[in-house]
Amino acid sequence: MKQTCKHCGTPYRSGEGEDGFCCSGCAHVYALIRDEGLEGFYAQSNAAVRPVGDRPFQSLDFHWAERAQEAAEEEGSCRLVLRLSGMSCVGCLWLVEHLCRRTAGMREAKASLSGQMLRLQWEAGQFDLAACLRHLHQFGYTASESAGGAVLNVMDWRLLLCGLFAL
Repeated sequence: MKQTCKHCGTPYRSGEGEDGFCCSGCAHVYALIRDEGLEGFYAQSNAAVRPVGDRPFQSLDFHWAERAQEAAEEEGSCRLVLRLSGMSCVGCLWLVEHLCRRTAGMREAKASLSGQMLRLQWEAGQFDLAACLRHLHQFGYTASESAGGAVLNVMDWRLLLCGLFAL
């Protein structure tokens, strides 16, 4: 018998996933969302939500985030643009922004689905970037340093290549 995951909506067969979920990651994130009172995620999301899988359980090093925050604060900007993987729908944007805004010292958090980017601005000395990113990681979102300039997503690359071939 086929069932549908309570978190991502992915169909799965009975006995393959966890009770009501296609994977343990979706069960984990569903519980976190409910525990933190963020059920609004499900009103925002659509069928494009990807299964979480094992992303929240992977061990990551966030020392780079501490260095990046230090450098931004030394420059006096207290701003960073980061890559953020794992976002797949408007609900993800809503959830990421809400989670970031709950972090002490956060001024502004803006996520971009098409660019898989997260723009942050915070109060110097009152914000912990690594802690914020660890919290996002528990929900299946993985941050990494931005390359600095513009980052092209798959559709941007396709358009660029089509334009080049058309010439």
